Amino acid sequence: MAQTRTIETQTTASLRYDAEKHSDALSALVLAAQHAVQSVLSGEHRLRKPGSSERFWQFRDYDPSDRPHDIDWRQSAKGDTVFVREKEQQNAQNVLFWCASGKSMDFVSNKKLPTKKQAAQILSLASAMLLTRGHETVQLIGGSFPAGRTEKTLQLFAEDLIAMPPSGLDHIHNQRIKPNSALVLVSDFLDDLEDIQDAFRPLSETVKKGLLVQVLDPAELELPYDGHYIFEGVHEKESINNVSSIRRAYQERMKLHIKDLKDIAHKRGWDVVLHTTDTDIGTTLFKIWMRLSHDDSGVQR
Repeated sequence: MAQTRTIETQTTASLRYDAEKHSDALSALVLAAQHAVQSVLSGEHRLRKPGSSERFWQFRDYDPSDRPHDIDWRQSAKGDTVFVREKEQQNAQNVLFWCASGKSMDFVSNKKLPTKKQAAQILSLASAMLLTRGHETVQLIGGSFPAGRTEKTLQLFAEDLIAMPPSGLDHIHNQRIKPNSALVLVSDFLDDLEDIQDAFRPLSETVKKGLLVQVLDPAELELPYDGHYIFEGVHEKESINNVSSIRRAYQERMKLHIKDLKDIAHKRGWDVVLHTTDTDIGTTLFKIWMRLSHDDSGVQR
């Protein structure tokens, strides 16, 4: 009986530790995302098209097809012309997110920097926050909640990001995406190009608006090491006696990989944003917001 109690106590303590750790990570994620959102709001661009929102856009002459309650009587009383108050169009769309959580996303070259996973999670949640402010609905692939734009949706979005088990491109390979949905994929995208194309092929049949957010550590671009290093990948290890001797070739290979990724995306009509973990989250978030804030006619929000 004493042994059983000891086991139960250890289990309870372990659960409590995991819960507190999860709570701390969740709080840090939400605060970081909120900070990034606040840094972007001053640069927000709204869609300048007539529609049925609450934001005033312009006056125009009354047309017999207009509804009487659309007439702005105060403006019309200033002259002989009857005016209608037009408002901005708000074309709500559903935006699906996928945030990679595989082993490669845990890499960090400097303790002062966030891991790629942390940066990817902040960018994902902050983007979702901005989109819901614009009346879009958001959803997380593999998440536990339906598409929505409420505070509850964002809370579940953040919780699922933290709790998401390790996943790679295979996690999105067979996802069924509703037509007219937008897709945001956040990862380092250091997979083989063939695997990337295989994952994107079924998605591009239904997704016309896609955005890849490639998150990399600066060391993955520059390879700023000297001497002997052992590089550990997801499936293998490689020992290099003199890293500086391969630096230039490595940098060229990385540039080519990034270019090829952009080519794969652009052939599908998708866009790409590159974020390195040593740059400002807010700057990248603004780029993401601008990419997602264009409708099919190229008009900016």
